[in-house]
Formats: sequence, structure tokens, C-alpha cells
Amino acid sequence: MINKKNKIPYKLFFIVVFIVAFLTFLIMNYNPVSITFIFFTVKIPLTILFFILTFLGIISSHIYWKNKYSKLKQKLERTEKLLFKKEELEEKI
Repeated sequence: MINKKNKIPYKLFFIVVFIVAFLTFLIMNYNPVSITFIFFTVKIPLTILFFILTFLGIISSHIYWKNKYSKLKQKLERTEKLLFKKEELEEKI
């Protein structure tokens, strides 16, 4: 019979696998690549470029969805006000 104390928790197993995969990704993609802009060229490691682009994607999606959320929130507030006024008018009649 297997003792429960000797079992590795699934979360710990997946965390270790993720860390090993992440470190392997960093080591295998550390060679520099050149990026040419209009007037200059920059050489940076591929992993740093990956993280920069990921960070820019996270920021741009956050700005987009925050803007969309605020517009929907304003529409909801206006709809609630109109509904409240409609209910007040119906009570008076």
C-alpha cells in the first residue's frame, strides 16, 4: 500500500516541471539576434526580446480591456438611471 506521506503533491510537481521548462527555454534561446530599426541596429538576446514583447502585449491588452470595461460600466449606469426613472413614472400613474 502506498503511504500518502511519500506522495509528491501535484501542484509541486507541476511547479518543478514549469521551472525546469522555463530555465531550459532561457538557456536555449540566449543567443543574440539583431533588430534593425529605421536608423540603427540593436543586438539583444532572444529571451529578453521575448519578454519585452510579452510585456508590451500585456500592457496593450490591459489598456484595451480597461477602456472597454469603463465604457460598458458607463452604459450600465445610464441604463440603471433610466430604469429607475421609468419605475418612478409608472408609480405616479
